[in-house]
Amino acid sequence: MKQISTLVISILISYVSFCQSKTVFVGFIKDAGTKEAVPYISVTNLSTGKTVMANRNGVFKLQASINDLISFAAIHYTFDTLRINADVVASDSLRIFLRPLTHQLKSVTVKTKSRYNQYQLDSIERRKDFFKGKSDHSIPVVSQANSGAGIALDLDHFYGREKRKRGVIRLFGQIENDYYINYRYNLQLINKYTTFNDDSLQLFLQQSRPTYQWLRKHTTEEDLMLYINDQLKVFFKEKE
Repeated sequence: MKQISTLVISILISYVSFCQSKTVFVGFIKDAGTKEAVPYISVTNLSTGKTVMANRNGVFKLQASINDLISFAAIHYTFDTLRINADVVASDSLRIFLRPLTHQLKSVTVKTKSRYNQYQLDSIERRKDFFKGKSDHSIPVVSQANSGAGIALDLDHFYGREKRKRGVIRLFGQIENDYYINYRYNLQLINKYTTFNDDSLQLFLQQSRPTYQWLRKHTTEEDLMLYINDQLKVFFKEKE
């Protein structure tokens, strides 16, 4: 009996250790339609808050543990997440195929091209896709109280106060923040103010990535130019 108990305890300890151990995953991100690489997108471990950037070939490395939730935020693509489980850990690599946004916004009346910018149109489409089938209520697409590029909605009004539903809404907001960062702090901007390429560009994008809160408070390109200048000083100092 003691031998059986010891065996059970050993198995439980091994399982707990396995669940708590961290693994570095190598992933490849591609367009689901064209099968071409999706470069320089953010990959976030939502369980730890750690974000890495894929390189120009859509390749990334990220540390994660069992049950961690990983999100992929690429401009002009729908939401996608991956839950780390035993099968994922056993895989040699991760292959992620992201579905492009269709922009079939039949419920949105766009009177002029300037009414919505590209990020807002993407955000509307992601919102519709993410919450599809979760409620019979129609989802409004614009909040007048929102002065930024994104679209703020009080979704608790539609989904009630249940813990699970609030969790889904928080998840949406957390991932959407990553899209906003990618929209404002992108490859084109970095290329405009630096001479980085390939590995240096990926590393600088990752290390200098601003927070969502900072970007909401600093809304001009001049703000970003000054920010990049400060980050360049830190980047080159660390490489010395």
